[in-house]
Amino acid sequence: MWFEERDGFTVPRPLTVNQLADELRHDQEVQAVAALYAADHLGKRDASLATVIKAEHVPYLAALRYKDSGLRKRAQWKQVWEQTAPCCSAGPAGTTATRPTPSSD
Repeated sequence: MWFEERDGFTVPRPLTVNQLADELRHDQEVQAVAALYAADHLGKRDASLATVIKAEHVPYLAALRYKDSGLRKRAQWKQVWEQTAPCCSAGPAGTTATRPTPSSD
């Protein structure tokens, strides 16, 4: 379910919330776990599997995961990372910088 063959290679298969729910709709064990989770954690006894998955998914794009302040902080962190990890990037060697402290933004 999570991978597909493309041009002779096995590659990850991204799915929307609705596609994933359609794939798992007939799996009784998944349905039972989703019902328990919906009742205990979402307070919705009759929630659909799509509702449960939607509440817990993480968007692929950073622009959908972060607020504007978080995007700015992420860009700053990425720049510092490139400067301080010369073995992992093409940045200038020997540069010293302070990494930003992560927050909930």
